[in-house]
Amino acid sequence: MKATNFNLSSKIAILVFVLSFLGIASLAFISYQQSNEIFKNNLVRSTAFEVEKSAISMQKRVDEAKKNLLFSSNSESIYGILRTTQNRFNYDEEQNMHIDSWKKRLEKLFAVIMKQNPSYFQMRLIGVKNNAREIVRVEQKDGVIIFIEDEKLQSKDGRSYVKETIQLPKEGIYISSIDLNREYNVIETPYVPTLRVATPIYNGDKIFGLLVININVDILFDFAKYRDNKNLITFIANADGQYIYHKDIAKTFGFEFGRKYLIQNDYDVADIIENKKVQKEFYAKEIESAFAIFKIELLKDRTLYVAHISSSDYFEKESRNYIKVLIVYIIGIAIIIAFLIAVLLHYLISPITKLTTVAKSITDGGEINFKILEIKTGDEIEELAKSFKFMVKSLSNSKLELQNLANNLELDVLEKTKELQKLNDELELKVEHSIQDIRKKDDVLQQQSKLASMGEMIGAIAHQWRQPLNVLGIEIQGLKYNYKNGDIDEKFIEEFIAKNKKTIQFMSKTIDDFRSFFRVDKTKSSFNILATTQSVIDMQSAQLENHNIKVFLVGNEFSYFGLQSEFQQVILNIINNAKDALLDKEIKDAKIAINIDAKMRRLTICDNAGGIDSEVIQRIFEPYFTTKEQGKGTGMGLYMSKMIIEENMASILNVMNRDDGACFEIILEESEEG
Repeated sequence: MKATNFNLSSKIAILVFVLSFLGIASLAFISYQQSNEIFKNNLVRSTAFEVEKSAISMQKRVDEAKKNLLFSSNSESIYGILRTTQNRFNYDEEQNMHIDSWKKRLEKLFAVIMKQNPSYFQMRLIGVKNNAREIVRVEQKDGVIIFIEDEKLQSKDGRSYVKETIQLPKEGIYISSIDLNREYNVIETPYVPTLRVATPIYNGDKIFGLLVININVDILFDFAKYRDNKNLITFIANADGQYIYHKDIAKTFGFEFGRKYLIQNDYDVADIIENKKVQKEFYAKEIESAFAIFKIELLKDRTLYVAHISSSDYFEKESRNYIKVLIVYIIGIAIIIAFLIAVLLHYLISPITKLTTVAKSITDGGEINFKILEIKTGDEIEELAKSFKFMVKSLSNSKLELQNLANNLELDVLEKTKELQKLNDELELKVEHSIQDIRKKDDVLQQQSKLASMGEMIGAIAHQWRQPLNVLGIEIQGLKYNYKNGDIDEKFIEEFIAKNKKTIQFMSKTIDDFRSFFRVDKTKSSFNILATTQSVIDMQSAQLENHNIKVFLVGNEFSYFGLQSEFQQVILNIINNAKDALLDKEIKDAKIAINIDAKMRRLTICDNAGGIDSEVIQRIFEPYFTTKEQGKGTGMGLYMSKMIIEENMASILNVMNRDDGACFEIILEESEEG
């Protein structure tokens, strides 16, 4: 009997081992294949995201250069120089200044712009007369501003950027192809990859000259970060596919030295270069890496291509290690399973057979042989055998116990009821203490949320002050030249003081507005909803204008009695969220519309950022929930706004999608003065 059981155990153990091995191996293989494909797809998507992000960053930096160019072309210094050309003595009768004074002012303006933009290494005003001779030229080398003397100014007649720019209309923009900078037709060393942006200067209907900014592309596009990133290889090519940045220095600007290196010859991107697509991403098996390329159109005839390669060396190494470990685990687990089953079968089959015989006798109503139940296995089977022997006695004892239980049940219920009442009383006290703790934590969270806004407010102060500081700087710098030219008299002093006093008053008002916003007092007062909302917009105006976001505020005035600073915090949180959504989705005609309905005591704030995803709109008021990238949002702003409106102000805050964006609605209940 034992030999038979052992043989059966062995057979089952072998069968379990084989089935376990095949099942685990199959699952492991499928898991490996799927994880491999998922990794490759994720690597491709991640690479595509990185290349698009790089392309957008490059586009924004070029756009910023165009803005600086147009700002300079419309400066008072340019107009002053133009007026001097209408006088044979090169004298500006309107401002009582000679052309040399205006040129000095223009040099100062160029210097300020170049200091703020380290990639600008040359700014020039070039006239069309005298063989397109330079009128003003300022250079920047290693952060040092150099004003070029008149005798060192050069003629740029015949240069392609001069010819093309003077054909443009007023405020038209010319952008050159990227090449290595040349001085006196010789490539400058060390090499300076250069991008030129230019715009024509008109004197009435006639062309006067052009304004040019020479930009060091290495600094503008921050090539250093590409060189330092070993896991993400970057390539940048021009419209023809010629490399202007490559990890192989010999290929970078190879076309300047007669070497033909094209990105379409190295990678499968011919359809991109031939303008069939804007972007492309794929997993290149031949290099076992993810590849992505994106097209940047600086102008219609000026195109750049940026490409990224993400290496999968680490993944391949980990995959090989994964397979080795997987095989060891498969064999080990299968052996353990088979061994355990064999042992269990050895001890289980014989006692189970005896118990089956006894159970059949009970079923048939026959006489029970209790000697068969003398099983000594030391486990549950032995206990089961003993249970059979004492089953009848146990049933009798159980009946007696049930009777006693029924008699004592009422007493137990009464005692438990008293205990439960006592627990309920204690629970009420605990709940009250917990509520007080939660309220304290909510106050702390509210203050933290407001402090989190302080960083953005400091940025807003910087934006609000940047323009008036520049104005003050230019006015103060001009005093020296006004004094030399004899322009300073009593009237000039009065006008100078009045003009700059207004600027200083504006800066002082900015500080007063922000100081009012960050008051920590908890004293309620009656405040005007329309005026309070306008004050928040004023604090954010510089940042919003800097990002070309228009804000429209319409409605009627009505008052509310409460904490004005908390209401300002709510409006600020909602406007900042709208601003982030508009910037994240790159909305061209970005706008925020605020409507105040005094009759309904309702305020709505709507944007045109496309709305909130239906899957997350119900969760945006949850604490710590955010749809922003890691490090850009805490998920507390809207949660605290909801708590302020609905708990502190006993009002309503809702959100919904309307038309082309999201709308936040605040309905203020009637308030009573305390």
